[in-house]
Amino acid sequence: MKNTYLVVMCLLLGSVAAAQTGAVSGTITDQAGNALAGVTVSYSRLPGFLPRTGSGPPRLSPGESYASASATTDTLGRQAVQGLPVGNYLVCVAAEDQPILDPCKWSTPPPLEVTRQSTASLDFAVQRGVFLRVRANDPKGLLPASQPSPMSPAHLIVGIIFGTGASLAAQRVSVDTGGQDYRIAIPTGMPLQLWLVSGFVTLADQNGAPLQNVGTKIPLQAVPGVDQLFTINVTGKLITAVQ
Repeated sequence: MKNTYLVVMCLLLGSVAAAQTGAVSGTITDQAGNALAGVTVSYSRLPGFLPRTGSGPPRLSPGESYASASATTDTLGRQAVQGLPVGNYLVCVAAEDQPILDPCKWSTPPPLEVTRQSTASLDFAVQRGVFLRVRANDPKGLLPASQPSPMSPAHLIVGIIFGTGASLAAQRVSVDTGGQDYRIAIPTGMPLQLWLVSGFVTLADQNGAPLQNVGTKIPLQAVPGVDQLFTINVTGKLITAVQ
């Protein structure tokens, strides 16, 4: 009898939890209407918070919680997620090998509200840009091959500055005996600045001219269909660097 009671209670609790969830499905395309296959769509619930008092961290309102989920689009750009707690969600899009511009970084994410026991329809288009690719030649191996821990400063920051000073870091995508490669998807037709910073090594451009370690900014503006390619050289250790 005891085991039967536990099974019944689990089923009842599961039914209550399911009644407070919903689903989402839809198709992701680019601005030309082409289906985007193999992109990851992530959903992050936006919980409510109590009014802040003092300098302490924000506190969730009673009954509120965080939740997240993701799905990868199929060959027709379709994706679906089940069992999302009801609420409003932030929708972001990422692609490993396509220059897709995440609306959470470059524009305005589409609004999404999940309601209980229903499926929200989310068909939307994201912008396709081009890749900014930066090669850091490092024949002496002065940059570490392994990724630094989240608590330690990066030995080289490669990124983009746009708008009124917003910045995004590029991802390091490969390391070899001659150097490292960085990549980030960027929009076309927008004035941008390539941003290079290092507190550990000295840098030079492809012609050997020294670059400022405190933050070199190189203007650029991409055109559709053409990746932006830059080469920099690691020329030595920064004397004031703390290892």
